[in-house]
Amino acid sequence: MTTYRSFINGKWIESTSGKTIPNVNPADTNDIIGEAQLCTREEAKGAIEAAYGAFKGWKRTPAPARGRILTKMARLMEEHKEELAQLLSHEEGKTIGEARGEVQRGTNVVEFLFVRGVGRHTFALGLACKRE
Repeated sequence: MTTYRSFINGKWIESTSGKTIPNVNPADTNDIIGEAQLCTREEAKGAIEAAYGAFKGWKRTPAPARGRILTKMARLMEEHKEELAQLLSHEEGKTIGEARGEVQRGTNVVEFLFVRGVGRHTFALGLACKRE
């Protein structure tokens, strides 16, 4: 059986808690997908600190660079749409049609963030900061 670890600060970590929880397919409760490790309080705090640090770096990243990252993410989601849909269907008990739709909506949101969010936000900031 697969035991899932936590991805914290760019690394997969082995929790020191020694505890796991089963990841059950809700469409078939006899189908145990794997076990997820339960983090300790200290590991959870470390994850929060790492996320905060990553956010600080992300917000200093220039908008064009963020846009390239989001565009690549959207393309990868599109390229792996069926694989993602199969995983989502298995883990969440969704029909494959629902899962495909959810993956497509997720891809659309990522594209929207760049086209409407990052691009427009940067342009608006430029206008707001312009002095004559």
